[in-house]
Amino acid sequence: MINKLLLIFSLSFISCSAQNIRTIQKSSIEELLNVSLELYKSQNSVDSSKDIFLILSSKKINDTIGFKDATYGIGITIIEKRNAKNIIYKKLYKYKSYLVVSEDSLDVFKPLIIQIPYQNINNQKIPDGIIYDPFNISFMFNEKSEIIYLYPTSKLSFFKKRLKNTEIIEDK
Repeated sequence: MINKLLLIFSLSFISCSAQNIRTIQKSSIEELLNVSLELYKSQNSVDSSKDIFLILSSKKINDTIGFKDATYGIGITIIEKRNAKNIIYKKLYKYKSYLVVSEDSLDVFKPLIIQIPYQNINNQKIPDGIIYDPFNISFMFNEKSEIIYLYPTSKLSFFKKRLKNTEIIEDK
């Protein structure tokens, strides 16, 4: 299920180089990451950095039909370690005390994460056949690095109330 989620997110974007994209500032990307963690903790009982890890991704967007005016997007996925299975990665990183798998093709998270020695994070303890739905937030940006889409849209007000350095200009 996790691999399917990552595949769906990856297929939503066409992988390209980061040329000609004015990416969001480090302080804003850190704010989005911290508010996403705050939202996750408010909704889940498992919130210790020892029990969860992050998958951070970014891609250029070429889909002008589904994502009008969007030039790039980022995804923040939070997974309970006990439910991780078949996560494919070669390098592991750390953000604060959280383990991170990076799919950051635009390097927007690069200033925030540091590489650490490899360790196995595939520790699924739930039986096969039970579906685990990880926490995921996706942000789509225009060429000015303003957020124009946020998914799931039900979390829009949560982010609007808490973001100080990042503007959301999404139309409802």
